[in-house]
Amino acid sequence: MGTHNLFLFSFAGVDLRSSKVCELGLLNYRAKHVFYPHERKKFRCHYDYYWASVFEVKYVDHSGQERLGSAEVPDEALPLNCRPSFGAAWLTKDKFKVNESYDCWYSLGISKVNMQHRGFLSCQAHDPSTFEMLRRYITLSLRILKSWFANSGSLDLWRLEVIAGIITGFVSALVTIFLLTFLRKLVSSLRQTMAERTYAASFGRVCFFLAYFTFMGWLTLEYAKRIGLPEILGYGYSW
Repeated sequence: MGTHNLFLFSFAGVDLRSSKVCELGLLNYRAKHVFYPHERKKFRCHYDYYWASVFEVKYVDHSGQERLGSAEVPDEALPLNCRPSFGAAWLTKDKFKVNESYDCWYSLGISKVNMQHRGFLSCQAHDPSTFEMLRRYITLSLRILKSWFANSGSLDLWRLEVIAGIITGFVSALVTIFLLTFLRKLVSSLRQTMAERTYAASFGRVCFFLAYFTFMGWLTLEYAKRIGLPEILGYGYSW
């Protein structure tokens, strides 16, 4: 599989395409990183239909040979909130100019070419998030445990308990790591806040004492001048 430039030959039309989706949830359009246990299920996969603009293209592979192929935009089922309708797919042809070159991906022996259409559509299909993958792992583990328990019976209950313990320990470790990370950040933030408050309070006390002793010294000198303390003590100079 390689990347190259293709030459847009002509616009073929709008056609209804289907994308096979095998998911834990039928309403999830993403079909990447899918896991299923060994169980019999009547409707494990389904087909998701969408409108696509079809183009006839011409490209040169890495061997230097000119080849003909087809390209579709989009080439997968997008989320329902931004999936193009028939009219939007028909208007997509105006975004791609005939007799111009575009980046593409192709596979040897396959005439269908994947065009780089990012920026021409309002959204893209992304890989599942970390939380989604964790949810799939947990669901898969529960289904495997349920299948084993139903097939093995009470004689293999110890094996079920061992596997359940491993899964529980794995989940507990993840939760513990998350809580420890959160507590460490919280303690660090509290220490920094307390240190800033302690420094501010200490600096305020020092300033207060300096101002207090300065004022009291000046007040004492003024009081001594009023009562004639320098003359009483025998000092001849004036304050």
